[in-house]
Amino acid sequence: MATTAGVVVTEVLRRVRDEQGLGHTRAFVLNVISHAQRLLNRVTGSVLTDATLTLQPKLLVYDLTGTFTDALRVVTMTYRGEELVKTDLSFLRNVDVAWPRNVSGEPRVFSQVGLDLVVIYPVPTEPDTVTVTYVKDIGLIPGEDQDMSLPDHAIPLVTDLATAILLIRQRDLIPATTLIKKLQKDLQRYRDE
Repeated sequence: MATTAGVVVTEVLRRVRDEQGLGHTRAFVLNVISHAQRLLNRVTGSVLTDATLTLQPKLLVYDLTGTFTDALRVVTMTYRGEELVKTDLSFLRNVDVAWPRNVSGEPRVFSQVGLDLVVIYPVPTEPDTVTVTYVKDIGLIPGEDQDMSLPDHAIPLVTDLATAILLIRQRDLIPATTLIKKLQKDLQRYRDE
């Protein structure tokens, strides 16, 4: 069963000892939870989407956000059932100094540059397609009656982050520091799973 945003708002307000919402309004806490959820999704990659990217002949760099408006980070790319190797630009430079001009039949490697661009190497000679799996931008939560977009096992991370933000806002720094350290350990454990 999915957790609603209202349940998380109530829990966060209880944790900061403001059940009545006098220091932090429920709308403000919902906004903090929305942003915490988006941030944690970007880091953990909990909500993924598959889409098809059309490769153009002799085109090396593709505008990711122009093609997929909800893409945050590319996780994998597959070409004809085979996964492309994910790398960074420095690796390409070390492998072949002339890599930007290398044209071949089949792409083998991809690299995300910043948030907007994807380099696919070598450049294909014919139009083709790759399947892109990316972390989806889940957007803001419109109301407390809406379900959280992250899976239920990630909701404690959202709750901890939102609680830490509110504790910092009310200048309660010692519990906030303790909670942030706990959150770091929990995030590392979450990534390792």
